[in-house]
Amino acid sequence: MINWVPLRKTGALLHLSYGGTFTNNLYGEDFRVRVLPEIELSFDLGSNLRARIRGNEYDDAQELLDGGIDELKLVQIDDEQVLKKLGSALRRTSARDGTWKLTIHLAKEHHFTVRPELQPQLLLLRVAPNP
Repeated sequence: MINWVPLRKTGALLHLSYGGTFTNNLYGEDFRVRVLPEIELSFDLGSNLRARIRGNEYDDAQELLDGGIDELKLVQIDDEQVLKKLGSALRRTSARDGTWKLTIHLAKEHHFTVRPELQPQLLLLRVAPNP
């Protein structure tokens, strides 16, 4: 079994596009990556549903849970700590090109195949259409 490499335990703000809308209000936690047998990135959105004060993050997480996540198009990560540690993990593999796996935890695991675009200070994960 291949070990996960922790990237960030605490919250980092994300941008997600899904359906015909987007959100900049959600925090991901427990970011981690593994590079074998293929590159897989994982994070948890569940804390947005446990917010003490139910604001935009709760509403957006609930909208995703109510079916929006099935229409996920794009995840944008610009957290410096996540990107730095991800870069270190990726330097240990030659399989950086092509598609990656993405696992989002939100009440259950949601799995996607994504095409990564690593730019300076930004990672775009474009969800590949289902075959």
